[in-house]
Amino acid sequence: MKFTARLFFIILLFTSLLNASTQNSQELTKVSLQLQWKYQFQFAGFIMAKELGYYENEGLEVELLEYDSSNAIKKLLNNQVDYVLNNSNLIYQEKKLQDVTLLATYFQRSPLIIVTQKEIKSPLDLKGKTFMTSEDDFYNSSLSILLEHYSINKQNTNVIAPSYNMEDFIEKRVDATTAFRSNELFMLNRRGVAYNIIDPAELGFATNANNLFTTNTYAQNNQEQIKKLLSATKKGWEYSLNNIKEVAKIIQEKYRPSRSLESLMYEGEITKNLMLEDLYEIGEINREFVFHTYKQLVRLNKLDANQSTQNLTFSKPKESILNLTKKERNYLQKKKRVTICVDPHWKPLEWIGSDKRYKGIGADYLHLLSSRIGTKISLYQTANWAQTIDAIKKRKCDLLPFAKKTKEREQYLSFTTPYYFSSYVIATTNDKIFIDNIEDKLDEIFAVVEGSSIISDLKTHYPKIKIIEVKTLLDGIKLLRNGEAFGLINITTSLSHLIQSHSLVNIKIAGKLPLGFELSIATRNDEQELNTIFEKAVKSLSAEDKNTINAKWTAIVFEKEFDYALMYKIILFILLILLAFFYRQMMLKRLNSSLTQRVQEKTKELQELNEALEKKVQLRTKQLAQQAYYDPLTKLPNRALFTDRLEQGIAKAKRNKKELALFFIDLDKFKQINDSLGHDIGDEVLQQVSNRIKSSLREKDTLSRLGGDEFTIIVEDIQNHKELSFIAQKIINSLEKPLEIQNNALYISTSIGISIYPNDGLNTHDMLKYADTAMYKAKDEGRKNFQFYSSEMTVLANEILTMQANLKKAINNREFVVYYQPQIDALENKLIGMEALVRWQHPTKGMIYPDQFIPIAEENGLIVDIDRIVMHNALNQFSKWYKDGLNPGKICLNLAVKQLENSACIETLQSMMKVYDFKSSWLELEITESDLMKKPKEALKILKEINALGITLAIDDFGTGYSSL
Repeated sequence: MKFTARLFFIILLFTSLLNASTQNSQELTKVSLQLQWKYQFQFAGFIMAKELGYYENEGLEVELLEYDSSNAIKKLLNNQVDYVLNNSNLIYQEKKLQDVTLLATYFQRSPLIIVTQKEIKSPLDLKGKTFMTSEDDFYNSSLSILLEHYSINKQNTNVIAPSYNMEDFIEKRVDATTAFRSNELFMLNRRGVAYNIIDPAELGFATNANNLFTTNTYAQNNQEQIKKLLSATKKGWEYSLNNIKEVAKIIQEKYRPSRSLESLMYEGEITKNLMLEDLYEIGEINREFVFHTYKQLVRLNKLDANQSTQNLTFSKPKESILNLTKKERNYLQKKKRVTICVDPHWKPLEWIGSDKRYKGIGADYLHLLSSRIGTKISLYQTANWAQTIDAIKKRKCDLLPFAKKTKEREQYLSFTTPYYFSSYVIATTNDKIFIDNIEDKLDEIFAVVEGSSIISDLKTHYPKIKIIEVKTLLDGIKLLRNGEAFGLINITTSLSHLIQSHSLVNIKIAGKLPLGFELSIATRNDEQELNTIFEKAVKSLSAEDKNTINAKWTAIVFEKEFDYALMYKIILFILLILLAFFYRQMMLKRLNSSLTQRVQEKTKELQELNEALEKKVQLRTKQLAQQAYYDPLTKLPNRALFTDRLEQGIAKAKRNKKELALFFIDLDKFKQINDSLGHDIGDEVLQQVSNRIKSSLREKDTLSRLGGDEFTIIVEDIQNHKELSFIAQKIINSLEKPLEIQNNALYISTSIGISIYPNDGLNTHDMLKYADTAMYKAKDEGRKNFQFYSSEMTVLANEILTMQANLKKAINNREFVVYYQPQIDALENKLIGMEALVRWQHPTKGMIYPDQFIPIAEENGLIVDIDRIVMHNALNQFSKWYKDGLNPGKICLNLAVKQLENSACIETLQSMMKVYDFKSSWLELEITESDLMKKPKEALKILKEINALGITLAIDDFGTGYSSL
């Protein structure tokens, strides 16, 4: 026995040394990876995979290249590097997709944001401002769709190249700049700089970043290498996220000494949040989001339609190969093509499109299987499932791509191994309660598609069930709405797709049955070769194949990787058993017995793991659907779902030649509630307001929350425009009663803009833009009202933007001149003073009077600069007159209320008087009553300080506003 144990240990040691020697002797494959920026925690996973030898263990020598201002995608396409990182999940140029493949996504939420000065609160405020950003961030990043949506372009915004120096923002040389949430915000917070953030994710625009790419050709030719690179990188990220402080220290000491340890640790914590580990595997590609982005760019005319999307994302190498017998190959050669029959109305599993082509999940599977078999497919078209069953019985077609095996069908069909499963569920109208057990409802009537195997399943398990057969699922929905059926029974996939695609807001999934479909390919049983061929094809489907197809329709990718480590251990264990066999047969029996027990334990463990993974997938599906399409605060549809429903509504209105209206709702002065009472109160206000608006609408109208205090309503089937006025006024009236929140009675009103299809716009972008414009018109008209859009509003908005830009130039170019209007004592016919009047001497338009530019200057804060120009000129001129021996009296200057909001107002005034040797008794400042009463306490404090300097104060327009009788 001792001898056997020693021999066992020697063999194990020898095998380990041999394995290590073989591994070290392998030559490492050199690859290069281009980073987006300098070494920092954003690339910690790659750095630690290199530092900890994970790449080397996979036979790779990876060179990490820092950003060097060159175009990384060009370097990739020119084969100067093997891999690159990029913020966008799609790479395109001149409306064409580049020849690159997405391998992994590491930041499921992008850190790329826009940092703005405090006065800029929304993307629309960027117009007319100076915006510092790179060409790549402006056109090809997660921000580009946001900027396109709000029509931010180089014609209405001063876009400048980045200096990569935040001092430009801190010193206010720029109004806004792109930045990383994980980097630049750390510095701004440490410096105490005030700023606002525009984050696409907070406005309903899904984003991601740190995307790993290679070329299409490289991906096809190096699939095993890519698998190893991704595996090692994932290990590097896992280590980095669990050891943030240690990894930050390594990066600082070995890669980026100029960065502080504190800033790298801050970046590490933000990075961990951006990777959304509770929802995504590290490096996981959200294929649904990639294809959604592609479609969105096509709609925005950024990409040409009908481009191949086959190589957008990386798929692991397929290992399945069909080994057809000679008899099977001869059969296919003689057959030439296989004719199929399908259910023409079973979306999304399968259906026949308007172009007479087979579509759906089944079509994708059949396309993959037929390509592997190497046969052509033709479609025998039927009107419904009952006709399909009749056609296959009469041999008018050869197979059914999706069919369930039943005893009755086995009389004329042969079935492959099942390859798709979906549970039976019950759809009802919204007024029905959840069905925990269908046996409690067997006295009700349930609709089922005729000819479906669901009928036989239900009658077998529930003999007393009452069934009414329908031609299609939509026929079943009609019975539900008419009250002729209590529920509609079909599989989860079909009913969920039907409810979403037809916006069936009054239909819900109300219960789940302990039954379901195991779908196979059913072939005619008089040609058995056809069944054996497709059986081999079905068995060739890998988990990756199924996940790729299902991801296109369900947005869930479920991958299983083979445990090579366990395989090697088992092989080594079996080898040791075989070697020991020659020394002792008894030892073989014992080891054999031990192996059998371990296999059983592993089998049980894998079964339990599989069940846990299935529950996790179901939970994650529910979480992703809620996160993707609904606002977490109000439970209303978010921007993504709103856009989809508006597109459907416009298509329906176009098809039926009817009008559709879009309401854009903005709460008046909501920011004051947030700032004064806090965000908790603000959130409750939004919830109560959404409930009141919803109670004012018809059941078929769609209310959504875009973000912040902005709501939209889609109103379909309009009879006349008076109906829209009635709805808008009803919403305004619903908010007249105060909101009771935490012992506060809050009054709030709303401004509403309305655009109408097709009069105002023909697409979602224009409809939203024009409704938004009309809403701002309602704001200008005094708030608490509604306005219909007109083309004059757009012209006026463009004129205002042009005027704002020209005003900035006028201030810089000193185009303002001052005129002096004498003030005469009528009794003594004596000059007692003058009032300074400002005019704008435009270089091309000539003289522009105050009523044309003063309101715009007051709105955007430029009035402060204009007041200072007037004050400089007037004080200088009056001082000269007094020095020349003249006595012009007092100079009267208008003082903007925004001057009083500036803490340096008094200091500025004293400085000017000192520069021009101007006496305070010569000056009179005039402020309008309405401006003064906006913040009376703060204004009165500063006015007392001004009066204490010996300066006379006057109230303009007294008695016409606040103090009017």
